[in-house]
Amino acid sequence: MHWFFTALKNGTNFHWRSPRREFWWFWASTAALFLLILGLEFALGLTRLRLSSLFAVAMLLPGFAVTVRRLHDTDRSGLWALLLLIPIIGWIAIAIMASTPGVPDENEFGPDPRRARPMPLLPR
Repeated sequence: MHWFFTALKNGTNFHWRSPRREFWWFWASTAALFLLILGLEFALGLTRLRLSSLFAVAMLLPGFAVTVRRLHDTDRSGLWALLLLIPIIGWIAIAIMASTPGVPDENEFGPDPRRARPMPLLPR
């Protein structure tokens, strides 16, 4: 769950890079929570409330942001994330791109997130 909360904390950050672990744990946790909420809705007869739909909408921006950061880690433009708008084929393409290892060194999107050190404090 650490990676899920890390992705949520950076939910509006479309800069820098995300490691594979953050991307996959975010999406796995989101799917599991969505299914849990959906199951509870049906079990309790709350089908009119649609909490699962609200949850899905709330996860759109963080999900898109973590996808863009993951693409940055593979040295691709975040515009590739627009493939998510193409059902099935686009999703498969993004899954393949997100599965590839990230660039081991710094690229134009920032340092390697697996080796990143905290930014040094600036002198006053």
